[in-house]
Amino acid sequence: MRAGSAAELADLARVSTPAGLDGAPGAYEAAPEMPGLHHAVNEGTIMTEPWTVILIRAFSRAAVLMMRDAGSRRQQQQYGLATAEDKTGRSGVEDCIRALFYLGRKSDMAMKVADVLEEALVRARAD
Repeated sequence: MRAGSAAELADLARVSTPAGLDGAPGAYEAAPEMPGLHHAVNEGTIMTEPWTVILIRAFSRAAVLMMRDAGSRRQQQQYGLATAEDKTGRSGVEDCIRALFYLGRKSDMAMKVADVLEEALVRARAD
């Protein structure tokens, strides 16, 4: 159930951040505006909600859970038991980090959490 929730949060992160956002701070490319919508909604749906702290906690917990699962799959791979889910988990982690970087435009806490998670992902990939 936790893994399913983490995957769903990663999907939320993926669809709620602008398409031109590659995850790096300041690397936002404006998406085309949709006529008739407020500019805040055009900018990205997660920026219009007042639940920034809840989203930071949810995206960060989902990323940590998926990195932990990827780590155990890496151990399973040594024994020939790995599954194809490893790549899915990685992109979910990246989606959560990307959403946190985007929230970081509004919240320093989100930016710091995204930096920490990105460093953890880089270290995990190096292992």
